[in-house]
Amino acid sequence: MRKSLLAFAVLLGFSGAAMAHEYEAGNLHIDHPWSLLLPANSVNGAAYFIVQNHGKEADRLLGADTERAASAEVHQHVEKDGMMKMQKVEGVDIPAGGKIVFAPGQYHLMLFGLKKPLADGERFPLTLHFQKAGDVKVEVAVQKDAPLSKGTEGGHRHGPRHARHEPQLMSDRLLRPLVWAQDGEWLLGFDGSYSSDSMLRIESAADGFILREERLAETQTKRYPFADLEDDVTAADWTAVVVDEEGERLGFAIAHYEIWNRRAVLDDLFVLVDARGQGVGVQLLEGCLAWARGTEARHLWLETQNLNVPAVGFYRSRGFALSGLSTDLYDPAQVLPGEMALYFSYPLA
Repeated sequence: MRKSLLAFAVLLGFSGAAMAHEYEAGNLHIDHPWSLLLPANSVNGAAYFIVQNHGKEADRLLGADTERAASAEVHQHVEKDGMMKMQKVEGVDIPAGGKIVFAPGQYHLMLFGLKKPLADGERFPLTLHFQKAGDVKVEVAVQKDAPLSKGTEGGHRHGPRHARHEPQLMSDRLLRPLVWAQDGEWLLGFDGSYSSDSMLRIESAADGFILREERLAETQTKRYPFADLEDDVTAADWTAVVVDEEGERLGFAIAHYEIWNRRAVLDDLFVLVDARGQGVGVQLLEGCLAWARGTEARHLWLETQNLNVPAVGFYRSRGFALSGLSTDLYDPAQVLPGEMALYFSYPLA
């Protein structure tokens, strides 16, 4: 039987709706467990935190449970055949004198079968099961945006178009606007291709559509033309590029606002292959959502392909729902066998 420890919580002052909170259990220090606010109809969620081991012996996270969900599993993102996929793991080693980050795109706790929607600003109990430290009870803070180490979304709103956004930091990465004179050459040389060994079949159901993954007979590779990116960047209402502490660009995103139907549209979101699974896509998406919330948009809308299974999984894990499809959107001369457009949206109101 596992020993049960009541973690000692230390509350620290923190700007914004959420308060940073920390827990101590033996040699383990657990920093700010949090969960992202998702639409009310989301059936699954996720929890994130940082575990530091100040001891001289390694420990191991074996699992977790919470009364707010039917089950909780430890998952991680792994690269397979050039694509990032999420998979369950039986445990995570916490090395002596080291730390493990549970964050979007990295290790995380999947919460399956939420028993009621998560509410912004609330906290819910979660028990972490460690091999040596035992059962550690923490509270998970629900918040609209991923925590930023410093800096916030800033600037004044200047109407729905051309909303000003300032550079912001997440961990050691800077999120700043794209500048064509500075970033154009890098953008034109960007490899936005992906390969897929499976596709999503769309089946009708009484209440909408069902996406069913199906293996392909052979791997398909999709390449995007970036020749018109200069026009896209110039005409955009919001752009962003993620830059690491060494000044290397890791990914970018472009979005615009449509006045006629009050819709924010995510036109592009790309992450370098070597930077995938490190939370870069999440940082870009959170930046775009923060911008969209500052407009009069009803939802953030995007289009991807049924062959881009990792992208579909990523957006659905962030609370996007399938809102439509098109079988003839793409040029027949460029379309891959079985390829079709899928539309997803995230409610902002």
